[in-house]
Amino acid sequence: MKQAILAETLVGLRRQAGKARSEAASEMGISYSALTAYELGERIPKDASKVKIARYYNMSIEDLFYPQMEASDANG
Repeated sequence: MKQAILAETLVGLRRQAGKARSEAASEMGISYSALTAYELGERIPKDASKVKIARYYNMSIEDLFYPQMEASDANG
């Protein structure tokens, strides 16, 4: 997933949950600065952070970080 799309997705999910960035980061178990970087498209989460973020939003890693793969698999 491109960084800009991932950033928009993460911001949208957090806002939909009605959480401040600091609150969401704390509940996910990642640093505020890391979540800020992900939401601004400055960094891509490492695998351990991907697991924490996906669990927080009750999503699979594939659905959250690789949605285009499922679309490609369905067409192939």
